[in-house]
Amino acid sequence: MKPNVLYSYYPAQWHRNLWREGFVAGNGRTGINVLGAVQHETVLLNRGDLWTGLKKTSLPDVSDALKQMRELRKKGQFLQADRAICDALVQKGYKASCSVPLPLGQLDIVREKGGIFENYLRSLDMDSGEICVRWKSEGNAFERRYFVDAADDRAYIGIRSSIEDSFILRLRTRDERDSQFPCPPYVAESAAVSAENGRVEYSARNDDGLYFGANLCLKTDGKISVSNAEIRVSGATDTLLCVGLYANRERPVQETIKLTKGYETLFARHKKAFKRQYRGTEINLYRGKSHANEELLLQAQKDGLSTELIEKMFRYGRYLFVSGTSAGALPFAQYGLWFGDYNAQWSQNVLNENLEMIYEQSFCGNLIDRLLPVFDYFESNLEEYREAAKKLFGCRGICIHAYSCPNMGGVAVNVPVITNWTGAAAWIAHFYVKYFEFTQDETFLVSRALPFLKEVCLFYLDFLYLNERGEIEIYPSVSPENSPKNFVGENAETLSHPMPSAINAAMDVALVREVFTQYLSLSARAGQTDENEKKMRQILNRLPAYRTEDGAFKEWCFDGFSENHNHRHFAHLYPLWPGDEIKEESEWFEACRRALERRTENGLHHQSGWSLTHLCNLYCRLHDGERAYECLKFLVKSDVLQNLMTVHNDWRGMGMSLHSDDIVPVQLDANLGFVCAVQEMLLHCEANRVEILPALPAALRKGRAKNLRLFQYTVSLEWDTEQKTLKISTDCPDLGAYDLRLPKQFSNVKIN
Repeated sequence: MKPNVLYSYYPAQWHRNLWREGFVAGNGRTGINVLGAVQHETVLLNRGDLWTGLKKTSLPDVSDALKQMRELRKKGQFLQADRAICDALVQKGYKASCSVPLPLGQLDIVREKGGIFENYLRSLDMDSGEICVRWKSEGNAFERRYFVDAADDRAYIGIRSSIEDSFILRLRTRDERDSQFPCPPYVAESAAVSAENGRVEYSARNDDGLYFGANLCLKTDGKISVSNAEIRVSGATDTLLCVGLYANRERPVQETIKLTKGYETLFARHKKAFKRQYRGTEINLYRGKSHANEELLLQAQKDGLSTELIEKMFRYGRYLFVSGTSAGALPFAQYGLWFGDYNAQWSQNVLNENLEMIYEQSFCGNLIDRLLPVFDYFESNLEEYREAAKKLFGCRGICIHAYSCPNMGGVAVNVPVITNWTGAAAWIAHFYVKYFEFTQDETFLVSRALPFLKEVCLFYLDFLYLNERGEIEIYPSVSPENSPKNFVGENAETLSHPMPSAINAAMDVALVREVFTQYLSLSARAGQTDENEKKMRQILNRLPAYRTEDGAFKEWCFDGFSENHNHRHFAHLYPLWPGDEIKEESEWFEACRRALERRTENGLHHQSGWSLTHLCNLYCRLHDGERAYECLKFLVKSDVLQNLMTVHNDWRGMGMSLHSDDIVPVQLDANLGFVCAVQEMLLHCEANRVEILPALPAALRKGRAKNLRLFQYTVSLEWDTEQKTLKISTDCPDLGAYDLRLPKQFSNVKIN
């Protein structure tokens, strides 16, 4: 067993939702999910650009409702004000709509002979993107190998056995019996399959009338026959399958693929290209014998989180990210490319936490080029974001809705906790700024970053106002997805949102300060001036001050709203992480620590998978490696499946995260948040400051990190806490030019 490979002694096991525990591969556009059965194998086939269910209606002008909200706010009638904009949209006939990713189909590989098997093992090589399923039967060896090639955007499957074997190949719609929701009728009724001469064609129509489908070709040393739109392969020991997928076409695609090369040749080409995507970045924390996933997860339940599992979770998160993203593709969504449910729950790009959690790791993780599709995505919808700003709030600039899906810039989910939150564009602006900081790409700064930031600033210039005391006020101001305690009933459910539209959420204050400050600073660097500079500086000087309650950093910078600590979001601590406003020397630093104590003092049963990784990142910024390590341990014990994918909540009621037995969405943001957290333990860099091993837990007593990104440079670390040695290697020509902060426990530090 190898450290860069995931192993499992079992196939996918989640009954009637087997896809949750499959091993996956992809190239950012095409994804496969392999369930790993011996006799009746299923391979899910998906395209990242195949979405369904969007029914857009014209966004009406309801900006007068904001005035109504603010009048009610003056009277203290917050509950009545909360729904004003949402109700106005409904009254004018607006119907919110949000699409969901649509499973393209599946490939069944059904062996004609079952029988006893032994030595079963499935594996996923994270360096190459190859999935393998191996077993023996009556002393004979069988294997299937799978990968998705980026060069020609096809999936390849090699089927080999030491004796002749026979099997059926079948392309079809995704089996709704393995989905929580049924196949949409427009898909089921339009699905068509044909087979001839070693080829199978499958197609169906989406609700927009466009076609999607798959073409399968094969070559084999066995015999081929066709019956009932299926291919039977008999007497074979070596078979190669090639599957090409497509979506959003005017008519079905008929493709004949000539297979002139064998599996090994195709895979060798793919393997080299795949590993280059990591840019040489990796960590090594464990040097012993490798173990299967089941063994590692059992050990975590019994003895704690091992360094081997930390390393594998880190590698796996990065594997999912490079497999699920590519140039010209859509942003990485909650399920990546590997969803198996029709109408998958919470599957959109959710912008009040999830998309940002997914992409924050790309900076120090040296995968920064993967952000370009994110910028493409948001810039393609600027006109609709401008329309939303004007028609919802009467403002210039842009307003981005918290729920985002392809080709939708309006209100996708019309509830106050989503519609009234205005911070998405500013949080996305954070990525534009950080991308420039890590690349120093002046062309990007002038042509993309500054124009986007200006749109955000224009919105806030109009949206902010002076209250009756002459103070700048932000209202409505939603702190995702929380409500003040004095508006939350004693028996309120954790996922409820009784009154989210408060005043001066700390997150909003931090976002306004960040985007104004960065825009003015970067404009000056680019030699640009802005007619609104004076007004922006006035606003910066008069923004509401942060506050504390019982020593804890307060979620709302306004009297009258009491803290609701039993919640999974940590939005108010944005200036600590992912922001950089609050540092160790800040007057608010210890208040942030106290806020986390209050958030967790009643246990973890209000937390979710992603929130545990968010909590971990916050502890890293507080330089508390031990608590950060505990967060990762809690995540693994509560919200990680057998294939190491993360889910939103615990379905078993163990108490380390939210409990729900009827909704357990796969959410890969926690996988990527895990990656980010490990990186934050090892390296933090912002502005002129570089922190090496700022939150190293005792469990990581020795290790190596190679080619982490340090702005436009890279840095490698090797440490041993027992020997008190630390080696730092970097291509930065002058590391001493930064405010370099080294851990005190190392007496022997070498910098190359």
